[in-house]
Amino acid sequence: MSGRSPLRTLLQFVPVLYIVSLIVFVLVYLTGDLSALLIPEDASEEDRLALVAAWGLDQPWYLQYLRYMGNILTGDFGVSYRYGTEALPVVIERIPATLQ
Repeated sequence: MSGRSPLRTLLQFVPVLYIVSLIVFVLVYLTGDLSALLIPEDASEEDRLALVAAWGLDQPWYLQYLRYMGNILTGDFGVSYRYGTEALPVVIERIPATLQ
């Protein structure tokens, strides 16, 4: 029997997850000014700047990525823009339909 050990398979999966996270971050980062997507069009410049500061979008990209990875590793997937609740339960709730 020459099967792989589950631990070895898991350890090989870690770099794949890292690469996927990096690709997702870069694609979102390259979309441009995220504050324009997150705030209503009629919001004031003061409101936009407050959002940028609160979300750390005024920080260098590498610090944004470190915060992004830290949040992922601690299970903090943020807030669903559509439902206004934590995003992780929304994703978990939809996993069965996705797998189907």
